[in-house]
Amino acid sequence: MLEPLSRRLRKQLLSSALINQDETPIQVLHFPDAKPSATHFMFVQVGTSSVGGKLHRVVRYTFLGDRRNETLAAQVEGYDGYVMTDGLKGYLKLSRHLNCWVHAQRPFKEILKANPKAAGAAKIVAMTNKLYVIEKEYRLRFGDPDQFLAERKRRCQEVFSELRKHIEAERDTYTPKSPMGKAIAYLFTYWDTLVAYVDCFEASPDNNIAENAIRPFTLGRKNWLFSNTEGGVNASALYYSLIETAKANGINVFDYLWHCLFTAPACRSDEDWDALLPWNVDQQQIAALKVLRDSAKPDPGRTEPYVLRGKR
Repeated sequence: MLEPLSRRLRKQLLSSALINQDETPIQVLHFPDAKPSATHFMFVQVGTSSVGGKLHRVVRYTFLGDRRNETLAAQVEGYDGYVMTDGLKGYLKLSRHLNCWVHAQRPFKEILKANPKAAGAAKIVAMTNKLYVIEKEYRLRFGDPDQFLAERKRRCQEVFSELRKHIEAERDTYTPKSPMGKAIAYLFTYWDTLVAYVDCFEASPDNNIAENAIRPFTLGRKNWLFSNTEGGVNASALYYSLIETAKANGINVFDYLWHCLFTAPACRSDEDWDALLPWNVDQQQIAALKVLRDSAKPDPGRTEPYVLRGKR
């Protein structure tokens, strides 16, 4: 019944200026033509747009049967905005592709964890940390999007130039198969996609927004472990989409889901479904529904189960 709402979320997602995306493995026991041990993926996309200088977000989950390049590319087919991902090479062919500095920093931090005195790794981490300082400071300082973009780009280009000069000088210091050699090679491989985020107002240096969106699903998976069928995992994707989009827009999840389930049977057009998107919901309708819900009293003499139905 709520599938049309999921499709409206996808339309909103593909109209966003930026999409952050990530995926996590999920086991589906009864998947057509697949072994029970086969790995599938729950894929999350967070679309962000700027509306009057404020960031507006859509969170959408999609079940993927595999993680092949064509499968990943299909999730943004027809989209011409920026896409930020982790370091998965299957994403490299995306146009207007951005890559995450957290993943670029990670191997250097792992080196420091093993050897806190590793000066080479410490220097690169310190240099890349400047990007986060700039991001936080300039978001607070510049309210005008154009001014923020110009000033952030100017300041970050100084850091990029310094870092690039440093890793080019250090590249031959380490063997290619050493931890530092591999960590520096990663920077060269993804350099263009790592530095491009400064051209997108909605983007930050990292992909944390997508990783934070996938976390509720991964925490839940620790308890329920797997999905039984393809229909079940698609239902999970739908409800996680509604819940996380509501949270991202400051809407009470319980009230929002109740409102959707109550109102959906009466929806007939795209405009009806658009009215159920979290930023469009009528708060007066939700308040009236809460009054109605709170007024319900159980009948102590009833022996048949209650059946709750939406509007006809």
